[in-house]
Amino acid sequence: MAKGPITSSAMNKLMKKFKATGSLESHPRSGRPSAVAAVATTVEQTVQTISAVSAHRECNAREVLRQTGVSYGCVWRPLRITLKRYPYKLQHNQELKPRDFD
Repeated sequence: MAKGPITSSAMNKLMKKFKATGSLESHPRSGRPSAVAAVATTVEQTVQTISAVSAHRECNAREVLRQTGVSYGCVWRPLRITLKRYPYKLQHNQELKPRDFD
């Protein structure tokens, strides 16, 4: 699709839609509703609860999975995308020596 100036017919359609509905938002579509928002709030509340109780102020996806009972993918997605948390465990590495840089 080429982006450019809006055509007069497109502008007329927008004006007609605005006069009819009072908004330019899309109408709700049929089909199965997305459960992402509901699961995201549940996951967020569980993460806050676990973080408040945990001594290290951290939690992982599997712990949230155990407490919420939803699938791993449904827990991972809100953790990563919505809450900007990264559900993986950080690992400690050995100290680098000067000879490692050669």
